[in-house]
Amino acid sequence: MLDKHNLIELPASFTQLLNLENLKISNNYLIALPEMLGNLTNLGILDLGYNQLESIPGSIGDLINIEYLFLFNNQLSS
Repeated sequence: MLDKHNLIELPASFTQLLNLENLKISNNYLIALPEMLGNLTNLGILDLGYNQLESIPGSIGDLINIEYLFLFNNQLSS
C-alpha cells in the first residue's frame, strides 16, 4: 500500500511489476499516471482515489483483470 505517502508521481519502472494484483495509491498528490499502466494486467484492484489526477492513460483499458477501479475525488473531466 502506498496510500498517504505524499507521492506526486510514479516512476515509469513501476509498470514492470507485472505480477502486481492490488495497488492502493490513494490520498496522494498524483496528477498523472505512466502511460504503460496497462502493462499491469494482473491488477484486480486499483485505488487511485483522493489524488489530483487530471486524466487517465488510455492503456487503462488493457487491465483485463480489473474488478475494482476507484477514481473518486480527483480532478478528472470528460
